[in-house]
This record gives sequence, structure tokens and C-alpha cells, in this order.
Amino acid sequence: LIVYSIGAVLYAMLTGKSPFAKASLLETLNAVINEPAEPIRKLNPHVDRELAAICMKAMAKNKTQRYASAGKMAEALDNYLARLINRGHKVA
Repeated sequence: LIVYSIGAVLYAMLTGKSPFAKASLLETLNAVINEPAEPIRKLNPHVDRELAAICMKAMAKNKTQRYASAGKMAEALDNYLARLINRGHKVA
């Protein structure tokens, strides 16, 4: 649940919207359980594909498709940042 929650927060940071905000609580809960989140790059095409993939993996509906732990997700993010730095990108 923690990995999923971190993914949902990251999604909101990258897109500016909640991954499953609907008109009512019942609709929102149904979306969380049954619907995939809208692709991040559809909402914000400036997000790097790799970062979007990390976020979407964290929010996978099937727990076995998510990162095994928050530590594993942190490793993926650390590796992503290292690749950015190695390519000459400045990271704040």
C-alpha cells in the first residue's frame, strides 16, 4: 500500500491532478479499484518516459507488478537520477 501511495503522490506531482479524482467518493473508489490511471505523458508530455514508467509501476493494480518495497522504488528513482546526471542533466 505504501508503494502505491507514493506512486499516487508522484503522479499528482507530475500531472497536477489526482490519478483517480471523480465526481463522487463512490466513483473515485471504483476508479481506484477498477480503472487504470490516465497515462502521465498524456497529461504532461514533458515528463520523461522512464520517470512516468516508474510512477505507473508503483501504481499497478496487481500488487505483484508493483515494486516489492518502497526501498526498491527508491532504488529505481536513484538509478533514474544517476542516469540523468550521467547524461549531463542538472538535478536540483
